[in-house]
Amino acid sequence: MSNYVPTVSQLITETDKTGEKLAKYYEPLKKALDKDDLSKINLAETKDKFQNGTTFYKETLRKLKVLGVPARVIGKHKLLVGAYSDYADACQEMVDSINVDENTVDKGAFKDSESAQGDSVARVIKYTQKILVG
Repeated sequence: MSNYVPTVSQLITETDKTGEKLAKYYEPLKKALDKDDLSKINLAETKDKFQNGTTFYKETLRKLKVLGVPARVIGKHKLLVGAYSDYADACQEMVDSINVDENTVDKGAFKDSESAQGDSVARVIKYTQKILVG
């Protein structure tokens, strides 16, 4: 547990920081979609930033999968990995909802991604707390 707990804590903290950085692109896009007006949104930049974040999440998932796990938390760790995998997949769905060539966003896919991200991040938090707190 001496290496495991700090590593999980660090990976989750880095995930949170990445999400905070992406919020400055997400919030304006969300507002623009609500108003049906993407004219002030640079979709290419937004999609690029979202993809960079999602790539980071996928790398974090890889690190979680190969992390040495103490026997007493194997079950909780598997649940965490599953939730984190769902989160990374939902983030990729958001990226994929943005069509730079046509300057459009598939609102249905975007909304589904938001919902899936919310559900999966809640599970990530739940399982992380169970691992870190006990």
